[in-house]
Amino acid sequence: MSDIYSFGVVLLEIITGRRIIDNSRPSEEQNLIAWAQPLFKDKKKFHLMADPLLEEDYPVKALYQVLAVAAMCLQEEATKRPLITDVVAALEHLSMNKS
Repeated sequence: MSDIYSFGVVLLEIITGRRIIDNSRPSEEQNLIAWAQPLFKDKKKFHLMADPLLEEDYPVKALYQVLAVAAMCLQEEATKRPLITDVVAALEHLSMNKS
């Protein structure tokens, strides 16, 4: 289950364009997971997690869905994290539905 957590970290890095630890950011944003956890709780703030280099040119629904996958992988309690087969299936589904 730690592999799933690590995958969630990498997925969040890809989505946000941020590194897991970035000391060049303000202190409350230096740890990617600590910064993202409150944002996961409010769908209206999901756009704040999209890589700014995308310049808001992405399907919003797909952003929400891939962030949901990342959030599931980053559950603190290992037993609440999905199996890798479920993660792969979710990502395959997203890649086929380019909406």
